[in-house]
Amino acid sequence: MPTPPPQDLAALARRLDRLERRIGRWRALAAAGLLAGAAGAIAALSGSAAAGRSGPAELELRRLTIVDGRGQARILLTTEGEDGFIGLTDAAGATRAVVQAHSGGARIVLGDGRPRLVLAADSETVLATMNGPGGTARAVLGIAAGGRETLLLARPDGAASAALP
Repeated sequence: MPTPPPQDLAALARRLDRLERRIGRWRALAAAGLLAGAAGAIAALSGSAAAGRSGPAELELRRLTIVDGRGQARILLTTEGEDGFIGLTDAAGATRAVVQAHSGGARIVLGDGRPRLVLAADSETVLATMNGPGGTARAVLGIAAGGRETLLLARPDGAASAALP
C-alpha cells in the first residue's frame, strides 16, 4: 500500500484528535447518566428508611425503568436471559448509550440514535468501531484472536484511506 502524502497524515491526525474529543464527551455523558441512575435508586431507598418505614434490606428486580418528569423512559436497567443491559435515551427517545454484558464479554455503544462508537470485548477480541453520520464504519481499531492487530480508516463512501496490516 503506498504511503499517503504528509499533508494527508496531518489531516488524518487532526480528524482522529477531533474523534477522540467527541468520544470523551460521549463517555462523560454515559458516566453521568449511570451515576444519576444509581444516585436516584439510592435516594429512593434512603428516603424510605429516613421516613421511618422499614424497607427491604435488598432490592431485587429484573427490570428497572427510570423516567423523566414527563414520564418518558430515560434509563433502563434489565437482564435478558444471561445478559445484563443498561440503556440511556435522550428526551426525544433516541438511544444515546448502551452497556451490555453477556457470557462471552461486553459491549458499549454510544450514538445519536444510531451507533456511532461501538466498543466490544470478549476473551479473544477487542474492537472499537467509529461510524460516520450515515452509519458507515469510518474507523476500526482492534486486536483479534491470536493478537492480530487491525486498523482501518475509511472515507465517507466507505473506501479505505488507510489500513494496517
